[in-house]
Amino acid sequence: NPLLQLVARRNRSTDKIMVLGEEAIFTTQSRDPLAPLSEAQTLLTVHWYLRNHTLYRAVRTSVDGRKDQPAQAMLEHVESFLLESNSGESQELPLSVTLHLQTQQYGGLQRRFALPEQLAREESPAQTQAGNNNHE
Repeated sequence: NPLLQLVARRNRSTDKIMVLGEEAIFTTQSRDPLAPLSEAQTLLTVHWYLRNHTLYRAVRTSVDGRKDQPAQAMLEHVESFLLESNSGESQELPLSVTLHLQTQQYGGLQRRFALPEQLAREESPAQTQAGNNNHE
């Protein structure tokens, strides 16, 4: 699961974790399933986006590569998609990313992913959030 290995990207001017509503791009570490088990994991850029009520996932095998691999449709009948990040400053709420999906069939779905504590920074903002609905 890419979210469990998220390497948060921070905006250089605001120091907020870069999260968008109907699109989200982040870096994760993964292992090539065809590579030998002894090989180290590699960094990937993962791009999630919502188009025409379908949630897509595209992967760029080189973090700074110019093109994504062909996108895969992951879930249909999605009304909105939002990733919300929590900086982890609060002792009550650890560093996490929350995925919010609004679907036609099941209504609202939410899942929170706890992230490694070393990603938190003392100077980071308490919370950052952005989101848009897709009503095409």
